Amino acid sequence: MTGPTDAELLQRYLKDGADDAFRALVDRHLAMVYGVALRHLRDQALAQEVAQTVFITLARRAVWLTGHSSLGGWLYRTALNLARHHSRTETRRRQREATDKSFGELLDHFRRLEIQRMEAVAPPPGWNVGVQPQPGAASIGQPFDAALTYRIPDLSADIGAAQKSFLDQLQQNLGAARADIVGSAADSFLRHNLDDLGAGERIVGFVWQPESDGSHSLWYANADARNGEGAFQRVGEDLDPNSQTAYYAKLFGVKLPGH
Repeated sequence: MTGPTDAELLQRYLKDGADDAFRALVDRHLAMVYGVALRHLRDQALAQEVAQTVFITLARRAVWLTGHSSLGGWLYRTALNLARHHSRTETRRRQREATDKSFGELLDHFRRLEIQRMEAVAPPPGWNVGVQPQPGAASIGQPFDAALTYRIPDLSADIGAAQKSFLDQLQQNLGAARADIVGSAADSFLRHNLDDLGAGERIVGFVWQPESDGSHSLWYANADARNGEGAFQRVGEDLDPNSQTAYYAKLFGVKLPGH
């Protein structure tokens, strides 16, 4: 090697703030650092990002590297470690994006089936819509005076095929072990938030209850195997816009409180 050594250039940069000395180090080792990153990442943009990070790290740690026996060796190992980290991060990002895409497709499939199969129906008698409750009849109290309700048939057979495709995609994207964990969590979420993945016939809708001041309160109501003849949830202004209740309100054209 002709000219000043790496150690001499680093000393000049530290003692005199000589930017030209640091540029000389970059020029001397850039091709090697970039090459290490590119071979590992196979992506020019990511390799350039790694190379830039390596030399930023060198500038920050220069004071601890002046006595290093081989600056070139340190730069090589740093580039390799950073490239491996970027590779793992990029792999996880792509896996996450692929999983989100598959999950979104499953949700969209479920919603499309619901829309295709649902039909407007009269509310169940036990909901007490438009009638005074009879003695001994099931009732939640003050009757409702209006309702908008739909019947959704059992969709489990159709959803089962889509869910199997979703799990197959998870295994392809994540491997069997991680796919089992993510798949189990996704199944739990879907069953809790999507009416047991369409198992069994359901009646869903909204009912309006008159209040003493002349206003009306809005309630989300559903009847299925899990909730029996009817389960009612009062809809407030603090309703989560991403909730199932908000989804059905938008689908049915129901105006929510505070909107």
